[in-house]
Amino acid sequence: MTNPELGPASLALLERINKESEVVDTLAVIAWAKEKTGIKRNEYWWFRRIVALYVEGYIKSGVERTLDIVFVYFQRKEGGA
Repeated sequence: MTNPELGPASLALLERINKESEVVDTLAVIAWAKEKTGIKRNEYWWFRRIVALYVEGYIKSGVERTLDIVFVYFQRKEGGA
């Protein structure tokens, strides 16, 4: 997938998320993208790029909440592979 609007980090994250058929393990996706790109940034930096992919409509996201225990999940959009 080539998209001139996305940088190498976002492209790597999107590639890995689109390979999964279910909800992704966010930390595993970040570790994979770090290894693939060689970009040495912290998890917060990477997480912001995942959130941006959701806001821009590249992936799906959701939240499960019990009071202040929050689980944010991400997954590919239908037909995203």
